[in-house]
Amino acid sequence: MSTGFKIIFSLVLLSIIALVIYLKVENNTKLKNTETEQPQIKSIKIERLISGVLEPAREISIKPQLSGILDKLYVEIGDKVKKGEQVARIRILADPNNLEISQKNLKTSFIRLQNEKKKYERNQSLFRKNIIPLVEIEKSEETYQLAQEEYKSAKIQHEIIQQGFSTKQKEVSNIVTATSNGTILELPLREGSSVIERNTYNEGTTIAVIADLENLIFKGFVNENDILYLEKNKLLNVNIPALHNFKSNASLSRISPKGSKQNGIMKFEIEAKIKISDQTKMIRSGYSAIANIVLQSKDSILTVSERNLIFKGDSSFVEILTKDYTTVMKGVKTGLSDGLRIEILEGLSDKDRVKVQNN
Repeated sequence: MSTGFKIIFSLVLLSIIALVIYLKVENNTKLKNTETEQPQIKSIKIERLISGVLEPAREISIKPQLSGILDKLYVEIGDKVKKGEQVARIRILADPNNLEISQKNLKTSFIRLQNEKKKYERNQSLFRKNIIPLVEIEKSEETYQLAQEEYKSAKIQHEIIQQGFSTKQKEVSNIVTATSNGTILELPLREGSSVIERNTYNEGTTIAVIADLENLIFKGFVNENDILYLEKNKLLNVNIPALHNFKSNASLSRISPKGSKQNGIMKFEIEAKIKISDQTKMIRSGYSAIANIVLQSKDSILTVSERNLIFKGDSSFVEILTKDYTTVMKGVKTGLSDGLRIEILEGLSDKDRVKVQNN
């Protein structure tokens, strides 16, 4: 081998060695400047915001016991009423034929009563003079008492046909009263409107709607994927935008067993009881509200930014920066995620330096 070739070979080899050393130093310099994060002990919550509306826990429709004309309203929308308080008065429209028959029966029974009364008083006088025996006066008294009952019955029937109720029957009246304490929410009819009584074949005309506004519920719909994490008495926060984002606590009271499809997504209705305080008495029925529900949560767990994970098939990996400034791929087992941070169950410690993935 000639001397010139040896010199050329040596120069090439030295150049290659120098290039390798340069690239290694350059790579180490880059790795030293690589952005990393250390796993942190934090809490993770998975939350859902659900839009809904506030409604009274119970609304009561007040209906009349008699058919006729709404003659007078004693309340207005927004008034607070107590059980038994007068709400409206019904004017009865009597049937002419039935009214004529009842008047005839009333007159007939009255005439018979007067006749039996005279007989009874005459027999009493004769009995005191020992002209008639005791059995005759007893018979006369019985007939007189029967005539009295017939007249009372005819009078009641006449009152019922004439005005729809009797002053002797307090359970049936043309005065409509509140059946519960609450606030008047609706008055569907105006004075002069026709009304139909509540009976077996007809639910009757609604005179007023009453609700207790101190017992409100939040109504909303939850996606089928989230129902698994809900249970009765679960607490949630309700935000009311109309009251300058006023917030109140609520307790989940009902989860519908049947869903309904909305925009192609199966959803289930939920109800939550609002906790009423002196400050929340300003809340009105029909307010829009947003409920914040915590579906899952874990405290004091090891977490990293989810964007630093590398997914390959069903496995998850991170790049670890070693002490000599090299990177190694390491498999990890993950848990709960809120979309920003993810729980690390196995594969990392809080001392590791995880390479930040910028892509």
